[in-house]
Amino acid sequence: MANNNPKLDSDSPVEASNMVLPRRSLWQRLLALGLIVLLLLVGFMISRYLLKTRPQAKRKAPKKMEALVKVVKVMPTAENVRIEAPGRVIAARQITLKARVSGQLVYLHPDFIPGGVIKKGEILLKLDDIDYQLELRRKEDALALAEADLRIEEGSQTVALKEWELITSLSDDIDTSSRDLALRKPYLIKAQAKIASAKTTLERARVDLERTVIKAPFNLVIRDENVDLGLQVTPASTLATLAATDIFWAEISLPVTKLAWFDLPGKQKKGKSGAQETETKVLLHRLNQPSLTGKIVTLTPDLDKDGLMARLLVAIADPLGLKKKHSPVLLGSFVTAEIIGRQLKNVYRIPRAALQENDLLLIADKDDRLVAKPVTVAYYGVD
Repeated sequence: MANNNPKLDSDSPVEASNMVLPRRSLWQRLLALGLIVLLLLVGFMISRYLLKTRPQAKRKAPKKMEALVKVVKVMPTAENVRIEAPGRVIAARQITLKARVSGQLVYLHPDFIPGGVIKKGEILLKLDDIDYQLELRRKEDALALAEADLRIEEGSQTVALKEWELITSLSDDIDTSSRDLALRKPYLIKAQAKIASAKTTLERARVDLERTVIKAPFNLVIRDENVDLGLQVTPASTLATLAATDIFWAEISLPVTKLAWFDLPGKQKKGKSGAQETETKVLLHRLNQPSLTGKIVTLTPDLDKDGLMARLLVAIADPLGLKKKHSPVLLGSFVTAEIIGRQLKNVYRIPRAALQENDLLLIADKDDRLVAKPVTVAYYGVD
């Protein structure tokens, strides 16, 4: 009889959905739960142990914060007041060159160009002098004629005197009021006046001829020029602007209150050898150039155009370095004058940054603590 429930072969494939897993018992579940609880408890105990046995960092007390300061030790000393003030270089002597007579320009000095340096007495330019030479000869001839007329009149004077003596010897009834006219004295005066006039016009012609040659009135530099060969010039023509090269001036502007700190020219002071004129030393600093020494010439009688600053004129000798080689000082350039003023004794020199508000100074006491003390400021100098 055939079996209607065939035996399942172990090797026969069976779908997973048709498999039935065995169910866990209660004890198995409790055992698994106990293992989990045990593991958690062991982990907790280990963590607790590690926390208790870890090395403890020692806490240090916070350090007291102290400000770092720079301490400068100062000693009483003697200090000269130093005043810095701006200035500008100007010409000490400057003229506008004009001709005294008219004429055509026929010669120019080779250095008659802007920046050209020419020594005193050298010929700057010449005008055509032919007309002036001819005029001079004409005046010389006029003088010769006047002198000849005078000699003729002197001869006539001799004849007139003899005639007058003859007339007066023959008659006593002579009108003496006409004696001067009879002796031709008015004619003699006229002849003498003609000679004086001829000499004057001759001298004028000679001067005009000399004026066709224009020479340098002093050692100079040409600032600008407006001439060329062949130019017809007149006394109204401006030929050039000339500046003296021996000395330039630096015009220094500074507050009026600063004038009390140094001596101006003309002030006398007593010394071992008697009264001597004081001389204030002035250093002139230039940008990227060596400094120069100047000398105060004068204090101008007026303030600047804004009415706020006094003006000093400081002389710069040999500004172009023509006698002693140095970098030239150019007209119009800016300088900073450092004026060495009066000496202050028993004073302390401190940096301006160290002075606190209300003229307080922080001073370190014997315990190295800073103490604010009031000080008297003698002068605010240059740091």
